[in-house]
Amino acid sequence: MTNLKLDQEERKADLAEAAEAIFKKDKRINIRISVRDLAALQRRALQ
Repeated sequence: MTNLKLDQEERKADLAEAAEAIFKKDKRINIRISVRDLAALQRRALQ
């Protein structure tokens, strides 16, 4: 019984660690937009 409880606690700790790692990852995407749209976004970002 105690062995099972230790396994559950260890699994819970592993899952918590994995959840934290997900939030620490960079979120990156690649998009294709026209030069005109990019320029408009850059102007807006400077405001």
